[in-house]
Amino acid sequence: MEATTIGLRLLHIGSGVFWAGAAMMLVAFVEPTVRRMGPEGGRFMQRLMGDSRLPATMGLAAALTVLSGLALYWSVSGGASADWVRSGHGLAVTLGGAAGVVAFLVGLLVNKPTAARLVALARQLGGGGTPSADSLATVARLQQRLRRGSLHATLLLVVSVAAMASARFLHW
Repeated sequence: MEATTIGLRLLHIGSGVFWAGAAMMLVAFVEPTVRRMGPEGGRFMQRLMGDSRLPATMGLAAALTVLSGLALYWSVSGGASADWVRSGHGLAVTLGGAAGVVAFLVGLLVNKPTAARLVALARQLGGGGTPSADSLATVARLQQRLRRGSLHATLLLVVSVAAMASARFLHW
């Protein structure tokens, strides 16, 4: 049992560090730089999100973080014991876990399909000719949706990391 718990913790922390770190780097540095680059930034982002393994790797890291976290939660909480959940440690882990799950859902249900539509539309528009005003408006709307979703998911990950990091020190 102890080896399983250690393995789950290593998986949870390692994949969580990658997921949260990549999300923070994209939101804080890559996306603002891409926006300032104009059309060249759009081509870079299309390559990064459409032709690299980053989106799939982040998705896998997110899924591994959530699944290993749920297994750890069940084990550490004694099956979600009410007394444990009401403790300082339990509340912090519960809050952090909930924030992480919501961040995962935002990524899965908002960011992933929005990014896929953006990549497909960019490929379609890259075929030549001048894009229509309607196509450009769609791109702008999708970019804004992805920007907001990424920011919200990243803020949720910051809450999750802070709650998890401080949980063991909260006693009441």
